[in-house]
Amino acid sequence: TGIKHDGTMCDTCRQQPIIGIRWKCAECTNYDLCTVCYHGDKHHLRHRFYRITTPGNSFWTFFIILTFVGSSFNNFRVLLESRRKSKKITARGIFAGARVVRGVDWQWEDQDGGNGRRGKV
Repeated sequence: TGIKHDGTMCDTCRQQPIIGIRWKCAECTNYDLCTVCYHGDKHHLRHRFYRITTPGNSFWTFFIILTFVGSSFNNFRVLLESRRKSKKITARGIFAGARVVRGVDWQWEDQDGGNGRRGKV
């Protein structure tokens, strides 16, 4: 997501402000992570986290959202179970920075640099 959480900082990588989903530890006082650090297991896996998808945490932020959007509070701050026993899976797809090569179904001549060349997304 392109959401910017002004006034926050990831307590692991020090990204400031946190952009995207904000992960707030429910067990520790004032401990936040960015998505990369959360999914990289940079904090205790036994701790539960809040997934925060809307910037700000004041009453008025949520009052305005509830009034004008008609959504529930739970859509913006969700308490998740600990990930201690969660299974890791490999994500597949095209990601920024991925190294790629031409596949068998290539149809676009040599715009990629030619057969056998490696490219970067």
